[in-house]
Amino acid sequence: EHCGACNKCAERRRAFTSAGVDDPTDYASDAAPSVT
Repeated sequence: EHCGACNKCAERRRAFTSAGVDDPTDYASDAAPSVT
């Protein structure tokens, strides 16, 4: 299970969104990390 809160999880979420593909990953946290 991915944490859902780190920078790498944010990159993963963005990659799925950019590709227009549903992310099948279960994240420990549903809150997207803040990336500045």
